Amino acid sequence: MLAEFVRVNMVFQRNKVSLEKKLLGALLCFAGLSYRRSAGLVGGLSYTAVRNAFIALSKGLPSLRGCIVDA
Repeated sequence: MLAEFVRVNMVFQRNKVSLEKKLLGALLCFAGLSYRRSAGLVGGLSYTAVRNAFIALSKGLPSLRGCIVDA
């Protein structure tokens, strides 16, 4: 679902590395891992590619400010 959102909204500029690798690296960073550690876990990505994916995804996701979440 998230991969489709990222693909449709063209969050990432280039597609040299697969979308799934970029997305997984960025999500690991959102979970609290460092760029280098998440790049090592994903494999095939440099830590700068993970950083760029993290920044692009954080800018590309819709803001949750003002949303009311029912618990």
